[in-house]
Amino acid sequence: MNHLEELLNKFSEIPRSIVLKADLLRKGIKLTPILKEIGTWSRPQTHGVFELDHQDLHTKDDATEGWVTIPCECAFPDGTNTMLPLDNKSPYEITGEDRKYMLYLGENPIEEVIFPSRPRWYTKRTSHGTLMGTVARQCGDCISATVLNHCEYFNTGDACTFCCMNPTTDRSRELGMDRTIGRNIDDFIETYTEASASKETCHLTLTGGGFTNRKKEADLYIASSRNRVGEF
Repeated sequence: MNHLEELLNKFSEIPRSIVLKADLLRKGIKLTPILKEIGTWSRPQTHGVFELDHQDLHTKDDATEGWVTIPCECAFPDGTNTMLPLDNKSPYEITGEDRKYMLYLGENPIEEVIFPSRPRWYTKRTSHGTLMGTVARQCGDCISATVLNHCEYFNTGDACTFCCMNPTTDRSRELGMDRTIGRNIDDFIETYTEASASKETCHLTLTGGGFTNRKKEADLYIASSRNRVGEF
């Protein structure tokens, strides 16, 4: 009995796909050439907020202006989505070809995995020339945008223990990915308008870092949506 079977038996009241997702997020997945091939056409890792990888495996050769050419997520046949953190110590690996793929645990096939195609709006640009894939990203059926790519609490040693926002921004820039601290509101509105035209999306989240001055932080988020609610 492998460790996944033990987890499934231990948490038998939880759907299989959720247990598998939790274990995959915890253990990551091996970086293999097939992932780099999938990354050329699927939804890529943009490192929009956090770099979720367990190991720093990317190089500048993997990166473009807007993302790393590794898939950021996949889905199981029941529709459950999961992110794909990288870890070459992981027992999990994806194999396949011709857009038909299987998740393996060691030598055992575990589950079919489906990779959504990259949205067309990722490669479009706003009227300011900003690549839309750097303004927002799509996760499942959600459009997510980062209003602020910086958290001042790192400066005071009070950052959330789990957070890697500032290091992710720094690392993205090292790889050559465009990262600005604050988001231009017009870029956001144009990107959201383009992305929401797709039937693949149905809701929006705004996220980001923080200022020690809470009013300054609140004003930034208010400005991102003021007088635009009707457009959302």
